[in-house]
Order: sequence, then C-alpha cells, then structure tokens
Amino acid sequence: MILTKGGHINDQIKTDFAARLDGFSQRKIEGMLKVSLNTVTRVVNACDALPINEQELQAIDESGLHQHLFPKEKQIPVITLPDYDHIHKELLLC
Repeated sequence: MILTKGGHINDQIKTDFAARLDGFSQRKIEGMLKVSLNTVTRVVNACDALPINEQELQAIDESGLHQHLFPKEKQIPVITLPDYDHIHKELLLC
C-alpha cells in the first residue's frame, strides 16, 4: 500500500485504472477492490486528467503509475514487519 499526503491509495491502483479502461462504473470498481468511493473517484479523476493507454499501463509498475497520476505527492512506503513467530519457530528447530 502506498501512503500519500492526501490519504491512502490502494495497492491495486493499477487494477482500478485497468477497470476504468474496461468501462466499469466507479461503484463497480469500489465493490471489486473493496475501497472507498472517494479513493476510486480520486484515481478516476487523475486518470481522466493524465490519460495513459493500455500498452503504457502494462509496461509501468505500481510506483511509476502512482507517480504519473499524482506527481506532486510524496510516496511513503509502508514497511512490513517480519513474521517473528515464524522466525522464532524456525530458529528453535536448529
């Protein structure tokens, strides 16, 4: 997931964009991705303001797409902590 100054952008922004290209409604995208309608609307508005074609969409990664759609926002990566319980169990087996 990418955190931005304006709030959360779901890590499936590329799926949201692809669904928009396929003609799905914002409410349908909201239900498919289980994100708020405000998030979908924000991404859709950015998609309309800064269009990208399907070939470019396939070639670009999540971070690049976010940078394309929201160039003024800083990205703060969310750090995932290791599964310490699993590591502890593995170490006990040694």
